[in-house]
Amino acid sequence: MEQLTAQIIGFIALIILVVSFQFDNRKIIINLRSFNNIANVVHFYLLGATTAAVLNLISVFRNFIFLYRPKNKYLDNIIWLVLFLVIFILAGFFTWEVWLVY
Repeated sequence: MEQLTAQIIGFIALIILVVSFQFDNRKIIINLRSFNNIANVVHFYLLGATTAAVLNLISVFRNFIFLYRPKNKYLDNIIWLVLFLVIFILAGFFTWEVWLVY
């Protein structure tokens, strides 16, 4: 049952993603992408894909920063790009389960 629930949530996430590309408003797109990422967090967590769940969770925070970036000079800084790149790399490094796949 958990597998079916995960797939249904993943399908809902896919629908949200496709719908997000139909808008021309930056705020709506970022909000829909955040909902997509939240649905993907649940989807991947239920599937046991920890790395994917963590990376999508980080993306929610990244979306929040980029949503308010035009209104706030502090958020419109290259340091946020570097910070999120480092966070993504570290999260991938510490949550990856199989380092070598044959």
